[in-house]
Amino acid sequence: MANRTDEDYEIEAVSKAKIVLEIVIDGEPVALKKIVDRSQLGRDIVMRILRTFRLHGYLIQNANADWMVGPGLVRVAHDVTERKQL
Repeated sequence: MANRTDEDYEIEAVSKAKIVLEIVIDGEPVALKKIVDRSQLGRDIVMRILRTFRLHGYLIQNANADWMVGPGLVRVAHDVTERKQL
């Protein structure tokens, strides 16, 4: 049996979620249309990913309905940073 590569184990939905998350954390609050355009993913899948991250507190929407980092993601980043300092 041939050795398998990391790509052989890829979960496509996780890779798509990573793309969306990286767009949102890249800077200022970002509109849905811009996320769809930059990700080159369909609007429906992008919306489902965004709402899933919102459900878990990783992303939030501001008053203009733009997407931005939420407290759950900030907490994870803080915890990772703290552990690296040990």
